[in-house]
Amino acid sequence: MFILKLVGKILLLPVWLILFVIGLAVKMTVQTYAVVRGILGFLFTLLIIATAYCYHDWVQVA
Repeated sequence: MFILKLVGKILLLPVWLILFVIGLAVKMTVQTYAVVRGILGFLFTLLIIATAYCYHDWVQVA
């Protein structure tokens, strides 16, 4: 019985390795998305502030 369990664990080792690599890739993708989203949000906020600063007399235009 011990040998059967050992063989089963050895056969499952590649499966665990593949699942670990897939999980790591998903984690890296999600983290990259979060960083890019944060940077883009910051840049869009700066653009809104710059637009409001450059056209601070927008009420007179309308």
